[in-house]
Amino acid sequence: MASRQANWKRWILMARIQIFGKYSPEAWEGVNAEGAVSREANMHSMFESLGAEVECYYMLPRSNYDFTMILNDANATVLAAIKKMVGPTGAVVDTTADVLMTAEEWDAIDAQSYRPPGQ
Repeated sequence: MASRQANWKRWILMARIQIFGKYSPEAWEGVNAEGAVSREANMHSMFESLGAEVECYYMLPRSNYDFTMILNDANATVLAAIKKMVGPTGAVVDTTADVLMTAEEWDAIDAQSYRPPGQ
């Protein structure tokens, strides 16, 4: 049990988040002009300035989204800061963010009791 709690605490402190995003048509013009490698470098710099790390950045051909990245050491504050920086530009028109957990991290969580409505 102590090992599970230690893993849970480590996970809380070092959240991994996967972000998916879709560029506006104008932003796509910039990506094509500068190159995707330039955008990736920009993402690394932007997140590092907020204390998070971009573990990987991928372009997504044949997807509903244009790019995805996995962030380490990210949290709601980092995501809010990014939203405040990027949102007003209109460059990214759709995003979603998911918390990633390993199977070990999942198993380390102790379920609490829950009573469904009406029962």
